[in-house]
This record gives sequence, structure tokens and C-alpha cells, in this order.
Amino acid sequence: MTDYILALPPRSGGTTMSLALGIHLGKVLYLNNRYANIEQACRNLEKLDLDPNFKGVLIMGQNRIEEIRQYYLKMPIYSQILTPADAIAFGMLENKHPYYLLLEWAKNSSITLTVPQIAWRDLSPDQYDVLIIDEDRTLDTFYPEDVELIKITISKFQFSIEIPILGLLDFIPNKIKKEYPEFLDWLNELAELKQNNNFWDYYNEAVQNGSSEPIIDALESLMEDIPEPPFTSWALDEKIRTAEELLRKGWKEEEYDVIRFFVASLFYLGYYLERHRKPPNGKIIYLVADRVLLFKDWLNGFKHIIIRGNDRGKAEAFFNALGRTKVGIIEDQNFRYARNFIVVHSDIFEVGKLLDSQNVPFLVFAGTKEIAEKVLQKFREIGIHNIELVDNLTPYEYIKECYMTGRSLVFYANSTISRGVDLPFYDVVLVYHFGFATPFEEITNPDLATETLINELEQSILRISPIPFYREESPKLVIFHSNIPKLRYLADRIFGVVEPSKLKTIIPFLSKVEKKEFKESLGKYLGFKETKISGRLYLLISPKIKSLDIGEILFYSVLMSQNPKIFKRVFLLGIRPEDLELWFRHIEGFEFRKWKELREDLRKVEKKKEKIEWFISFLKELDAFDEVGSGVNLRTGRHYRILKVKKFDKLKEGALLLL
Repeated sequence: MTDYILALPPRSGGTTMSLALGIHLGKVLYLNNRYANIEQACRNLEKLDLDPNFKGVLIMGQNRIEEIRQYYLKMPIYSQILTPADAIAFGMLENKHPYYLLLEWAKNSSITLTVPQIAWRDLSPDQYDVLIIDEDRTLDTFYPEDVELIKITISKFQFSIEIPILGLLDFIPNKIKKEYPEFLDWLNELAELKQNNNFWDYYNEAVQNGSSEPIIDALESLMEDIPEPPFTSWALDEKIRTAEELLRKGWKEEEYDVIRFFVASLFYLGYYLERHRKPPNGKIIYLVADRVLLFKDWLNGFKHIIIRGNDRGKAEAFFNALGRTKVGIIEDQNFRYARNFIVVHSDIFEVGKLLDSQNVPFLVFAGTKEIAEKVLQKFREIGIHNIELVDNLTPYEYIKECYMTGRSLVFYANSTISRGVDLPFYDVVLVYHFGFATPFEEITNPDLATETLINELEQSILRISPIPFYREESPKLVIFHSNIPKLRYLADRIFGVVEPSKLKTIIPFLSKVEKKEFKESLGKYLGFKETKISGRLYLLISPKIKSLDIGEILFYSVLMSQNPKIFKRVFLLGIRPEDLELWFRHIEGFEFRKWKELREDLRKVEKKKEKIEWFISFLKELDAFDEVGSGVNLRTGRHYRILKVKKFDKLKEGALLLL
């Protein structure tokens, strides 16, 4: 029995590799926590050289199937994979529910693709040889989740408590009410806590004690008043058995949040006050659940398990918890599109105005939904109205439509964008604030929490990465409003602090959505549809780069340079495209025997020696010189070469691959 960890960077073909490996080992159950990612896996499968008899099935839950009945004819069609749309069509003919048809088809399929919640409930390991768990977030579903217990708002004269779970009281399943009445008693105690306002007493006490953070100290005192969940005395085996029994049961959609909260309370580790949230008057207290791996017996029923993700440590901990030690590891730290990225620290609101004025749509990342809503409002206040919020329910198709009509989007951790969809058509991410790691990690391992947080942030940023065969040479701009953290894949692509005005030089290389007055006759002829946004009509012509002049082409080459010294100094030295055009046109075709001669000639158009040295280094990297002769110095006897600066057309053909 051999298992595998594929610890690979984004866009490295990790999903395809895991699928190919799994199929080689036998019958496969593929899991991903997002249906959009499962559909991408189906597309990847279709690209493999599969046996004609190979058959797969994509299973969606009953609730999701009911949602798609009305538009199932528009769902993707795959040559070797049966989908819920097929099940809906056959179900109408055979008078069977589509979900149960999909389960029947899975028994004789080479691969089943679905989400974990369906797999551990209705699919037995006996049917399969291999389990593929794709992406770190999918791995997380096998552990209890931390939950927001109490939201707190504090102003100068007011203090208010909101307990979100109390809004779910009407949806508590009868099974919970009958078999676990102590859970309801605990919820009632929480409701009483909302009425008892002891915050100001704790606050005044903290001030009298000379506290430097009286609000935090008062909240931590208040936290001590929160009653513990009723299950702390249960044996671990009993908690696991109860959690698995509940998670395996099919619930109504509105009941799932209650079940997740109940499971978290079973594995209560403590309460955690999130200290880092902005603004400072908003705080959240979390119920932190211990990271106990669930469904161990089910998982160990598979001969092979393949985990594909970015966090090798998380995958290793998973296998250790299962007691499976024979693990092959395939790891690669080289992100193939790193050189496309330009990471700077600047004012994202000023940059946003600049981008909007040039019709460049962009994404904005904030750590939490609350902050994302405030950032959205701020962009609108400064005159950017063609911008929207993406939450965890926004369909991927709608996000693509937003780009096609030139809209910018604000998103946050756990929203649709951050959960693994590819958005290579966007070229810019503005990072306002990137939140914090899970409360469990904050409590148990702060160093790991920081690492996890930055990893989650970077994965969100890399949503705009190029993908194979699509705009692979396009530059991608990432702007942090605050200090840039220690990134992993983009560590060598950080330029530092850059004034917004200097970023104008990058705009010619970013994809734009051309906006024109919509003419109905033209639209019908071209097959385009009218879309009305903020009182104006938009027509997508194409997301393309305009024709570039010599200076812009050279500047583009700088941005895409593999040499950190070359690209990092471009803003430090204030290099502009027009400078590069002037310098190059001046020396184009120039012949010299010594570098000193080239330097002296460049001084006729540029006085600063540092810029000249930088430019010569850049030309060397571009291989911008032809050897046109050689000789021997009669005085010293040394050989020398005669070099000539290439003509631009020849340089362009040999050194540049433009968009």
C-alpha cells in the first residue's frame, strides 16, 4: 500500500498529474470541495489519452441537482463523463431521481468525481482502489471547523453583542432536539449572555489596573463568562462517532450550518478573541474546534490515497493521523509563471483610480467579508462605481461576465474567487488587508498560523496567474496597501515601494476592456449582447494589448526579466519607456571595441552613470550585441572583439515574445 503527496505550486499540472497517477493505480474516487474545480478536473480528464471504454461520473448533491433542473441543458457535455444533466434527462425517461441514478452509474465507472460530503455518506471505499483529495481546502473538510460564536461592536457609548447561531434556532433538526437537549440548554445560556452587559464593568476595571489595551482585556474577561459546550466530558471516541453519524446523514440545506456548529462544539478546544481585525471597534469571539481527523475508518478503506496541494506539512499530518507511513512525495517549489508578477507597495485607491480611468478591470482582496464591504464603499466614494462584491455564493460564470463588461471585483477569504477558480483574464490584484489564520492555528502554533495565512493570501493572488496556452506572457500586477509579507512563490518578484504615478508605465501591458457606445445593428451582426452598467452601455471588443512602441517593448522585457537586479531597479532608478527608446535609438547599430566606448556614447543622451550601467546590463541580458569583427592589440598582444548593437527588429525577433 503506497500513498502519494503531490506538493506542487499552482499552474503546474498537479490535478492532471494526480488524475493520471490515480487512473494508473485503479478505480478512482476524486474529491474536491468546489464543484467549479471538479468541472475543471473533468476537462483535465478529457485531455488525457484515455481508453475508449473509460467512463466517469460527476455526482452533485440532491439539493444542487434540484437547483440545476431548470437549466440542465446548458451544462457542460463531456465525451467520457456522465453528469447530473445526463441523470436528469435519463431520470425523466425512467422515472428515477437523478441523484440515485448517479450513484448507480458510479458502481461501474472508472472514476467518480464529487465533494467529500457526498463521498463519505454514500460511496463505499470497497468500490474503489484510489482516493484523490485535491487541494488543501478539500483536506480541511475532514476536520471540525472553527465557528464564529459572538460578534462584538464597540463605540464610545455603545457595546453590542450578536450571536449568529441564535438566528439558526428555527432550523435545529428534530434529531438534535430529541437526542441532545443539553445543546439547546447551552444555546439558551448564550442567549442570556447577550442580555447581561458586563463589558463596561470589565473595561473600567482594566483602566483602573493601568491596562494598555483595556478593550481587549475587557473582552477577554467577558469571554470567561461564556459557558463551555456541554460535551467536554465525553470520551473522544464518542465524539467522533457522533460527529460522523451526523455528517453522514442527509440534511435539508438550511440545517447544515447547525450541524457544523454542533460538530465544532463536540471538539471544543477553547474560545478565541480575534485581535487583529480592522476596524478596531469590531471583534469576533470564535469557538475553536480541535483538529481531530474524522472518517479514519472510511479513509483507511482505500488501497491508495493521493493528496494534491500546496502545503506538504498539512498532507503529512493527515497521513500520520491515519497511521499510513509509506508515502511517496513529489515536490516542486518552482512556480512557472513567477516572472509574470510585479509585486509593489503603493496606495491602492490612487492606483484604482488610475486603472479605472484606463478601463483596466481589477480585483481587490480583503481578509474578511466585513472589511471587503467597507473597501467596496470606499472605492465608490472616490468615484469608482463599476465595482462589485463577490461572496461565497457568486457563480463563476457571473465573475467571467463581470470581466467581459469591464467590472472590477472585491473579494475576501472563503469567497468564490479565493477558493480555487482561475481568472487569468484579470491582470491586477489590489491587496487591502489579508485577515488572519484560523483561530486553531492562532492558539496552537502562531508561527504556523502566520505561514498558513500568507499561503492562503498568495493562493488568492495567484488566481490571476496565466494558464497554459492563455496569455502566458502577460504581466500581472499585485499591489499591497500595507507592508508586503514574506511571500513564497513571488518572493523574488517584489519591487518594493512605488509611487502610484510611476505605475502608469505598466498600464500599456495590462488587458483592457474597450467600452464603446452600443449600436444594436452592429451588435446583432457580431453576435454581441447589450449589457447596461451604471447607466452606460459596454461592448467587449477584445482584452488585448495595444500596438507597442520600441520603448514599451523594451520596458516590457524589463518587467518580465528573470534577473532580479534588472527588474527591481527599474522603479528605483525611475526608468521610463521613453528613456529606453531614446537610449536604444541612439546606439542602434553602434560598433565598439571597449565597453568604455559604449558608455561614452550613451552619456550624450543620459548623464547618470548608474542608469547607463543598468542599461548596459539589461542589453547584455537581452543578447543585444552581434560580434562583427575581431583583432589583436599590437601594443599588448591581446585579442579583442568588435561588437555592434543589434537593429531593433532583429533584437525583437531574437529576444522578445510579446502578447
